[in-house]
Amino acid sequence: MNNTSTFKLILFTFLSLVCYNVSAQEPGQAYYFTGAVAGKGSVQALIDNPHANGQPGPFDFSTGTVEGWVRPDFNSPTDDPYIFSMIQWWGTRWGITIGKDYGSIGVHGTGSSWLIYKFEKGHWYHIAAVFNPGGNVTIYVNGNSIGTSSSTVNTGTTGTPFKIGIGWSWNSDGFVGAVDEVRVWNVVRSAAEIKTGMSSTVLPTSTGLLAYYKFDTAANGVLPDATANLLNGNIGVWENDAVAPMATPNWVESYAMAMPQMQAPTNVSSTSFTANWQGSSIGTINSYVIDVATDNLFSNKVSGYDGLDVGNVLSKEITGLTANTTYYYRVRANKTSVNGQGAFATSSTNPSNVLPLDFVSFSATKGSNAVELRWETANEVNTSHFNILHSANGADWISVDKVVAKGKISNSYSYKHLKPIIGSNYYKLQQVDHNGDFEYSKERTVAFALSSTSASIYPNPAADELKIQLPYAAKNVAYVIYNNIGLKVKQGQLESADAIINIKTLSNGIYTIKVAGENPVKIVKK
Repeated sequence: MNNTSTFKLILFTFLSLVCYNVSAQEPGQAYYFTGAVAGKGSVQALIDNPHANGQPGPFDFSTGTVEGWVRPDFNSPTDDPYIFSMIQWWGTRWGITIGKDYGSIGVHGTGSSWLIYKFEKGHWYHIAAVFNPGGNVTIYVNGNSIGTSSSTVNTGTTGTPFKIGIGWSWNSDGFVGAVDEVRVWNVVRSAAEIKTGMSSTVLPTSTGLLAYYKFDTAANGVLPDATANLLNGNIGVWENDAVAPMATPNWVESYAMAMPQMQAPTNVSSTSFTANWQGSSIGTINSYVIDVATDNLFSNKVSGYDGLDVGNVLSKEITGLTANTTYYYRVRANKTSVNGQGAFATSSTNPSNVLPLDFVSFSATKGSNAVELRWETANEVNTSHFNILHSANGADWISVDKVVAKGKISNSYSYKHLKPIIGSNYYKLQQVDHNGDFEYSKERTVAFALSSTSASIYPNPAADELKIQLPYAAKNVAYVIYNNIGLKVKQGQLESADAIINIKTLSNGIYTIKVAGENPVKIVKK
């Protein structure tokens, strides 16, 4: 790399960090798309997808993520307006629309499919489209998945530009509303990454970030890409088969990213609970507004909790509720200058789901080729049974057995799990009431290995094959074979409890085999 290139790289990195630090002033500005302009086309942002004829461009990734903040503000469009798309006269690769009735998100490609979600006019929403292996698309709204499309990306269409606020550029029915913080990734973002990253800016040098449109400026109609890829676009109105700058750009104050984060409810009783949330680190917040409803579409609001301004606090006691009813609640931040535009953070609770049982203790102890579970309870009322849950990774759980409740106020229980796996075993209890309500205990972990006499390794001496028998269900159990001077000569994994290791290529002599969870065993190769 020559000195000039080095200087450019250092300068870009410095400017990236400066831009990132300025994010403390976010959310800054957003661009308001006005839809059709009389005598012209619609307002849109168009980013070229540089490519050779018939070859894919940088936006033609097979897997990736497109995300951004939008504030829909349309009234009665003829068609569902596009928010993001890759469409040109030679075909549609994919497109994402919001239903013209504010009731869905459409995913278009080889076909069209719609995922149900109720938007409200004038509020900010974070929308992420994750392009999965296989071509279907998972949609997230405000960090929560609303489903995966049945339609897939039309990979046969390449080279189409990436567009914001429009599908077909010449269409007069473009998106009406504000847009901010659009990011295009050529990697699949996880649900956790989407939820964590949506409420803050990101470094332009972030791994996998293909293009980053911050919507803070667009001099002469140029929408700058904050990354080093410099995939700049044009923002304006469609005129004479191109995007022309607006005489008066439609910049507005943004309230994107200013979204609270829900916390678990507390003080839950049969008729009340306390809603809790964490404040946003982005934007000025004058107060918070809360809604409570008996349905997840918030069509049936609870009296007294329809847009209730609770001030600049981080909790609110919700009272006067009906037992055995699930309540949905949502909170948004509010700022006087952009009143009513804040993004909703949503949660739910059932005040009747108050289980009297207390787990006094819960332990998991390694025994002889088994794991001993013991627990004690207090205030055990209305308990039906306990499900014994086991996991190999702490994320995916299965029920391995059920223990019937003893029916007393305070009880002691024990259970022996006879089929633990080699390695880490995770356990937790699911206490289930007679009415179906349930709660979980804390998790316990046991590192488990078979006893030194539990495995059979034969024949010994052996010629071509060595047989390993384990008395438990086993998979991916590691083994290593060393020669007589301690050098590793063979390693692998046992894929079942009855496994065969091919040792035909080993020279005759004395070896040591070490199976995970076992003591080393000397073998003779003849």
